[in-house]
Amino acid sequence: MPHWARQPPRGELVGLSAALDGNLIGLAIAERLPEGARLCSLVVLPAWQRQGVDQRLITELQPSLGMALLPNTHNDS
Repeated sequence: MPHWARQPPRGELVGLSAALDGNLIGLAIAERLPEGARLCSLVVLPAWQRQGVDQRLITELQPSLGMALLPNTHNDS
């Protein structure tokens, strides 16, 4: 189970999806905390991986957060 699913959020959750022709191809969710924002989830469908969708989601999500993303310190595997 991913780290974010094992504990309740401490801050505001902000998310962004990517769609093509009305079909979801990716999703990014971050949590805004006093010390910075933490990326909780980043998912891109296999057919769309390695095409920059993940980086575009992060780039587009960043202004909504209003703060920098903290480094990921959790191993969710």
